[in-house]
Amino acid sequence: MSRKLFALVQSAFAFMVLLGSTFEVINLLFPALFPALQENPLMAMHHTQRVVFWWTLCSNIATAILAALLLAAAPGIVKRSEDSSRSSIRALRFFALVMVGAAIVSMVYVIPQRGAGTTGIIVMVSVLSALFGLALTIALLWKGHSMILQRAR
Repeated sequence: MSRKLFALVQSAFAFMVLLGSTFEVINLLFPALFPALQENPLMAMHHTQRVVFWWTLCSNIATAILAALLLAAAPGIVKRSEDSSRSSIRALRFFALVMVGAAIVSMVYVIPQRGAGTTGIIVMVSVLSALFGLALTIALLWKGHSMILQRAR
């Protein structure tokens, strides 16, 4: 994969995370802006379970910052900057930690509250597939940066 394409993939991932994290923070802090969303039982849990609220708020602020770091590193990747790959790997390490925390919070709070029947199964599959997709993307970006740094040596 060319460096330009790799930087574009990293930028696309970071941009999606930045948008999603920003929206989640706004939704948590200003629920009146999105009243229809608050009717969802899973979203209501964000406001009734303090652990879920604070985890979601803090982890989304952290991932927004990490996404901004990945976006900032993308031009350096195109220019073959080893520092950009190193800073991206550092950001991805923290993303991995957030993913572990998200998995724990999901297993303890979200999945048990998913409800019964088909809706419950859909929620569980959605949460698990989102976690898997994010973990896979992080792993692929991490591996790509590791390969870039190995070639530079």
